[in-house]
Amino acid sequence: VCTETPTMVMDKRDGHTYAIARLKDGKCWMVQNLRLGENLESVTGSMTLTDEDTDISATDTYNPRSEFVLTNQVIDGKMPQKNGTIWDGSAFYCTNEYGCYYNFYTATAGVKAEGTGAVTARNTDVTTTICPKGWTLPTGGTITETHSSTDWLTLGNAYGNGTDGDSVVASRLLINPITATENINGSSLPGLTQGGDYITTGHGSFQGGVYSSRTIGDANYVYYLAIDSGLSQFSVIYSRYLARSVRCLLQESE
Repeated sequence: VCTETPTMVMDKRDGHTYAIARLKDGKCWMVQNLRLGENLESVTGSMTLTDEDTDISATDTYNPRSEFVLTNQVIDGKMPQKNGTIWDGSAFYCTNEYGCYYNFYTATAGVKAEGTGAVTARNTDVTTTICPKGWTLPTGGTITETHSSTDWLTLGNAYGNGTDGDSVVASRLLINPITATENINGSSLPGLTQGGDYITTGHGSFQGGVYSSRTIGDANYVYYLAIDSGLSQFSVIYSRYLARSVRCLLQESE
C-alpha cells in the first residue's frame, strides 16, 4: 500500500529495503536511491537479473531481453568510457552515503548507443530498466508529441504553483517531499537531496542531485533531472556514459 505516509518494501533480488511514498504528483516513488549491486566486488562481481524480478521483457520494442547481467566495471576508482562520451557496457559505482550511480546502459538494462540494436532517436522513452518488476525509471525531457507530460516535469510542477521560480521548487523538493512524516524507522528520509554524477574521478561534490530518466536525448545524450539549492532543471540532457542516481517509480494502471 502506497500512501503519503512512508512504508518499507524489500527488493527480493538483493534484500535491500526502500521507503516508498505517494508524493504530491499523486505517484508512488521510492524515496531512496537504488542500491542494487552494492555488494558486488569491483570488476569481477556480477549478478544476473531476469524478467521475473526486473523491469525487462523479451518482447520489448527497443531492448528485448529476458536476462541482464549487472557487472561492476569500476577500475582504480574510474568508470569506463569510450571516446569521452558514451560507453555501451555495464558499469556502476556505490557509496554508503548516496546509494549507487548507474550509467545509462546499466540503468536501462542494456540500451545501446552504438551498433546493432542502438536506441538513439530523440524523445524515445525506453521501457526496460533495472528497477524491480513493477517499477520503472521516470520519463524526462520536454513535452512533445510523444507524451503530454514527463514524470520529472510533473513532479516538479506538483511542488510549484505555476509562478514559483526554480529556486522555490528546488527548495521544496530538497527539504523533503514527504508531508505526513519526516522519518521512518528513526531515520530522516531523503528528499531529492542525494545524488550527483560519478564520472571518472569521483561523484559530484555539490549538495543536490542528478537523476536519470529513461528518455533518450539522442545518440550520445539522455534527459535527466538536475537539482540543487537554487536551481531545478527537468529537461536537460547530458552524456550517456555518466553514472547517475536512480529513483524508481511504481507502474500503476490509469
